[in-house]
Amino acid sequence: MVLNHWGKRGGISLVDQGVHGGTNFLINIILARWLSPHEYGAFAVAYTIFLLIGAIHTSAIIEPMMVYGARKYIETFRGYIGSLLLGHGIFSLLVCVILISSSLTFLAFDSIELSDAFLGLAIGSPFILLQWMIRRSFYVISHSVWALAGSIMYFILNALVIFLLYQKASLSPFWAFLSMGLIGLLVSVCQIGILKPEFKWTGPLSLSSIFHDHREFGAWNIIGTIIKWASTGILTIMVSAFLGLKSAGILSAVRILFRPLDLILNAVSLVALPVLSSVQGENASIDLRRKLHGLLWLVCGTVAIYGILLSSFSEFIIHYLYKGLYDGHRNLFVLISLSFVASSFVFVFTLGLKSIGITREIAKIWSTSALVVFVGSIPMIHIWGIPGALTVQILSTCIAGYLSWLGVRRKIVA
Repeated sequence: MVLNHWGKRGGISLVDQGVHGGTNFLINIILARWLSPHEYGAFAVAYTIFLLIGAIHTSAIIEPMMVYGARKYIETFRGYIGSLLLGHGIFSLLVCVILISSSLTFLAFDSIELSDAFLGLAIGSPFILLQWMIRRSFYVISHSVWALAGSIMYFILNALVIFLLYQKASLSPFWAFLSMGLIGLLVSVCQIGILKPEFKWTGPLSLSSIFHDHREFGAWNIIGTIIKWASTGILTIMVSAFLGLKSAGILSAVRILFRPLDLILNAVSLVALPVLSSVQGENASIDLRRKLHGLLWLVCGTVAIYGILLSSFSEFIIHYLYKGLYDGHRNLFVLISLSFVASSFVFVFTLGLKSIGITREIAKIWSTSALVVFVGSIPMIHIWGIPGALTVQILSTCIAGYLSWLGVRRKIVA
């Protein structure tokens, strides 16, 4: 019953997320295989920053769109998406200024690899994020087939460009980000033509009204997102700072093999958040609790099976995938698997809190988790290197899982 309920809704979403996310997965694998660990470490650091930017963009624009677009603005969605395009433009301008400044700073300190990576990210990220937003908007209006079509186009074009860059021996972090951005722009233009957004900012579609809704939903969500990144993604930055770019490359080369789990969770989120948000009526709490429990079994089971299989064949996979560049790190697979199992609890319970608009509680949860990371990671990195950093991450995620469960009991079950 649970698999049938979520499977029908998530079929297209899962394929779409797999195709779209497979592009980023492919680029990471190729760069890890053909660049040196030091060069790939520079890409990994920039990509970690991009994930933070993308998470903030999702919290401020995309997730509120998934909630309000499915309810309040469903009848005026074309005007609503037009307003969000303006907001995306303002967000992108701020991001470009910060990233270009960072690139120039790295250049001043003779870190050419990081400077090039951040410059490519500055150019490409606005268009990558635009494609993210447009693609997810099709889920709000229940036209996910168009999202899938765009993802297929995005994958094919990126595969062709990557092949050409490889043939010309021009693969680099800079060109990877740049090609993804330009192709994202092309796909977005095609999909915007289907959405046909309107730019009428009056009445219920006034910019102040939409800004108020997104601020109400996203303010604490953004804070929670940044704090969440501080308890997870920042480990790559800390490893590069204390152990060097090569160690950051090793950590990222192993972590990217768990990327399919992120794609699955993102696909589930695309479908689950609007569904959970639409639960209303006299028995809403009971219905929501039942859906969360079913979703928890589905997500945790999938994550656990994936982690066991990948860890069991890790030595074979990493040797032939990366031509022996990252051999001897099987223990990292086990630790990352445990971290993902713990994070699946956090994923489901925080999704429940988001569905009823309680994002402040999520910020508190990740604040506690981030505090554990900051206090424990530096000494553990010095004592045990990369495994030490991952051990602290597992502990912090378990704490976040327990706190998110308590939040659900107080806010939903009650």
